[in-house]
Amino acid sequence: MTNQYTPHFADALLAAIEKKETPLVVGIDPVYEQLPEAIRGQKELNDGEDLEASVDAILEFCTRVLKVVAPHVPAVKINSAFFEQYYAYGYEAFLAVVQEAAAHGLLVINDCKRADIGNTSERYAQATLADPGFASMDEMVGADAVTVAPYMGEDSVGPFIKLAGEEGKGVFVLVRTSNPGAAAIQDAILADGTPVYQHVGKLVAKWGEGLIGGGAIRRWGGGGGDES
Repeated sequence: MTNQYTPHFADALLAAIEKKETPLVVGIDPVYEQLPEAIRGQKELNDGEDLEASVDAILEFCTRVLKVVAPHVPAVKINSAFFEQYYAYGYEAFLAVVQEAAAHGLLVINDCKRADIGNTSERYAQATLADPGFASMDEMVGADAVTVAPYMGEDSVGPFIKLAGEEGKGVFVLVRTSNPGAAAIQDAILADGTPVYQHVGKLVAKWGEGLIGGGAIRRWGGGGGDES
């Protein structure tokens, strides 16, 4: 989401989809044990119990994947949890993958599904979505969009929306998820007969009023939706 004075993520995404002629987004969720033998079997990378060897193998895999998919898809969705499990070294690798994807002209979605309230949510927004504000990092970029969980209410999502508006970035709000356990909460029926996820979808549409981008307005007639 963004305002009228900055480039809009939705418009950039639509333009990239039209250029690549596909809406396909490649998910990057690297697991060391599942890496191809051509990578994991290399002598310096063949040690799943060694922190640096594991992360170097994952980084090598991601770098190769980005090079292959960049000519064909508009965006990649990187799940930061698969990097964060390797602590500081893994997070450095995550940032490196974001930079590599951006260098290939890919839009980057940080699939971290963050949610909290107050200044904690503001810090999460800064950490997961903003371009770095430090002079020593002025050549680095943050993700183009982020995934957030809205079930703590508007004040948990608001800081992400605000920052996205200021920096021309995007926010994907989870409304109805596909995991089996989601039904117990998201499919629950409210007093008026509306499922919880539809109620949340309406809230997301309200939060995104006027913020869906010119291209999206032209294509779908405005009004927001379950994801903004």
